[in-house]
Amino acid sequence: MTGRTTGTPSTKRLLFGMAALAVVFATVTAGVFAYYAGQENGSSTSTGTQGEFPAFVYTTDETLAGYRAAVANPELLAKIPCYCGCGYLPDDPHQSVSDCFLNSDGTFDSHASGCQICVRIALDAVEWQQQGLGAAAVRAKVDSKYSQFGPATDTPPVTD
Repeated sequence: MTGRTTGTPSTKRLLFGMAALAVVFATVTAGVFAYYAGQENGSSTSTGTQGEFPAFVYTTDETLAGYRAAVANPELLAKIPCYCGCGYLPDDPHQSVSDCFLNSDGTFDSHASGCQICVRIALDAVEWQQQGLGAAAVRAKVDSKYSQFGPATDTPPVTD
């Protein structure tokens, strides 16, 4: 006896499913925590001109790039859903990935500073648009790549 336990295929699927759920839960929890931490610290500040960001934006180079992309491409990102679970935030459910970065009043939202799913979606969407894809094609690629991470925000359909 080797001391190693082998499971049935259904047990392995169950364990894999539980692990995937744990990853989604941890991602959503981290994003919600970052959102509320930012709100409590009053970290929503006016967008001003591009390049003037609150401290929470500088979490990583990739996060900074995501906020820069959001400021430069708000119309595109307003058409793209987010898959991090932010559509279920109790006080401020997001409608698109744009809401993870920017509030409707022109201030920065701290949510994306703690959520790499939001950041990656924004960066991918902008990159795909720069490659010549229209908003509907960009959205289809985002849906295909990120739907595995969680439920989509309630973003209206896009037609080019």
